[in-house]
Amino acid sequence: MRTGPSWGWLYGLAVMMLALLAVVDLDVAAGPWRRTLEIAVTVAAFVAIHFWVRANRRALDMVDARDAGSRRAHARAGAPVVATLPPRVAERATVTQAAARRGTVVVLPRRRSAGS
Repeated sequence: MRTGPSWGWLYGLAVMMLALLAVVDLDVAAGPWRRTLEIAVTVAAFVAIHFWVRANRRALDMVDARDAGSRRAHARAGAPVVATLPPRVAERATVTQAAARRGTVVVLPRRRSAGS
């Protein structure tokens, strides 16, 4: 089972598209056909990259989540971060149970009363 994105396919795709552009540049005479082929190869490259990203979306998300977890672990390992909220913000601060477990404070906008 694959655990990461298939970077080899992406690199192979990039090399193949660059080689195709080189062939068009060297073998096709200057003119409208050459420009059309260059544009077609470039659009095909972007379409292929789009499909590669779609095919590897889950693996890319897993890499991002692993990296984010690593950053959180490093932040927790250091000294605790203490922040003092300004008085105007502190009076509006709402702490949810999940936020309290994580040690974060969520500041929600004050609800307007029906009369204002």
